[in-house]
Amino acid sequence: MSNNVDKIIMEAAYDLVHNFLDAINRSDFHFLASKLGMRSDDCEEILKEIKTWFFDCESISLSPPPRKSAIDGEEMFELYGAENDYCWGIDCALFNNGKRDEPMIHFDLFRIDGKFSLKYLYIGS
Repeated sequence: MSNNVDKIIMEAAYDLVHNFLDAINRSDFHFLASKLGMRSDDCEEILKEIKTWFFDCESISLSPPPRKSAIDGEEMFELYGAENDYCWGIDCALFNNGKRDEPMIHFDLFRIDGKFSLKYLYIGS
C-alpha cells in the first residue's frame, strides 16, 4: 500500500472511532445501531465497561487522541493486520475530558465494497 492509501485508511479509522466514542458519550444507541449495527444490549454492556474503568471520574467524555497526532503516529492509535485489504485491527488510547487515561479501546475495521465499518471488541489496558 502506498502512504497515501495508508493515510486514507487511517483517517477513515480515526473518523469511525471518533464517531463511535461521541455516540457513546451521548448514549446515542440509535446511531450505534443504525451506523454500526450494534444491538441495544451491546450498547448497555459497553456503557457498563466504561463505567467500570472510569468509576472514580466525576464526568466521562471519551475521545481518541487528537486527530493530527493520532494519524501522524505520535499518539497511540494503531492500525495493524493488513495482510488482506479489507480487515484491520485498531488499538486506540482513550482520552477522558481531554486527558490521556489508562485503558485502550479495541476495534476491527472492515472495508467492503469501498465502505469502511467498525466493530467494537473491548476496552482493556
